Amino acid sequence: MNLTVTRGTFSGTPTAGPCTGFTADASGSVLFNDTLSNFPTTTGTAIADPASSWTSGDKRGYKVQWTLPGGTAAAAQGLSASLGVTWQAVSS
Repeated sequence: MNLTVTRGTFSGTPTAGPCTGFTADASGSVLFNDTLSNFPTTTGTAIADPASSWTSGDKRGYKVQWTLPGGTAAAAQGLSASLGVTWQAVSS
């Protein structure tokens, strides 16, 4: 399974589903684009958002998108997967 995490903004209040109102940032917006098995699982390997200039009240949106690789067998349709994610903001 492929996973892409993209940083951007939402117009309005985000909801689950097709990410209506999401706009990716102009540059550096794709933070992760690889297989789910390569997604970091510890703080030491976490993805750092390069948009490091945050001030009080700033907001960011993140679109998390799963796709099946080309050639995936039809038998995979209807199966499920899950991912636990912890978001952490750290001041340095």
